[in-house]
Amino acid sequence: MQAGRLPTGIAGASPVSPRVTLASAARAVWSDGGWAAFWRGNGANVAKVVPETATKYVAFDALKKTLASDPGNATVLERFAAGGMAGAAAQTVVYPLEIVKTRVSLSAGGCSMATVIAGVLRAEGARGLFKGLTPSLVGIFPYAGIDLMTNSVLKDALAAKYAEVGRDPGVAELLGCGMASSTSAMLVTYPLNLVRTRLQASGMPGQPTYSGPVECAGKILAKEGFAGLYRGLVPNLAKVLPATSVSYAVYDVLSSWQRRKGEG
Repeated sequence: MQAGRLPTGIAGASPVSPRVTLASAARAVWSDGGWAAFWRGNGANVAKVVPETATKYVAFDALKKTLASDPGNATVLERFAAGGMAGAAAQTVVYPLEIVKTRVSLSAGGCSMATVIAGVLRAEGARGLFKGLTPSLVGIFPYAGIDLMTNSVLKDALAAKYAEVGRDPGVAELLGCGMASSTSAMLVTYPLNLVRTRLQASGMPGQPTYSGPVECAGKILAKEGFAGLYRGLVPNLAKVLPATSVSYAVYDVLSSWQRRKGEG
């Protein structure tokens, strides 16, 4: 990929141009490979979403019961801790695929997952597949903590309200809870996610090399100012909100169905 283009799939990761718009980025992606370029790296993304989401939800439910002094009525802080730990566990499980997804997205012409993995192992060893894990965990703990905590609190409030009329919250309400919780979490933690993404791309052709998260954040602030830490926020919200809200809604609908089936 030529210098100056915004990498596909990780909006805000390009350090080259300080004024890249969503429209110019879309044009650059199109010129780099047509419609197929917009889905570059999606195979690795799909491969990581299933184990990541499953681990996160199962771990959250288990940890919430374990950490809560009253398992049936966990406090906000207990939900936050359970959510953060669940997010960290899920991120650790799938992190090598996160590296692969990022590098496939950045590769000119679209390398295969196998080619990317082989290249990382050859150049950096097994540790290369976990490059940037520490700032990722630092970022995912508050993100998942806020996201899962907020979603859990909102759903409980809705469940209590709808219990009065004898039914569960509808899909629209569940989608709203997912959007609200994910938006809150992203606004708080986006700068850490941006640093993580740039570290994952560190040293690739056309990308700068960073020694660590402190240097990366310092260079962003020096070159782009505080606003640079939120570069790409809008397209990321546009991507994350529907994905996470649908994920939450589907999980809750299936959980309710399974619970009713067990009671029957």
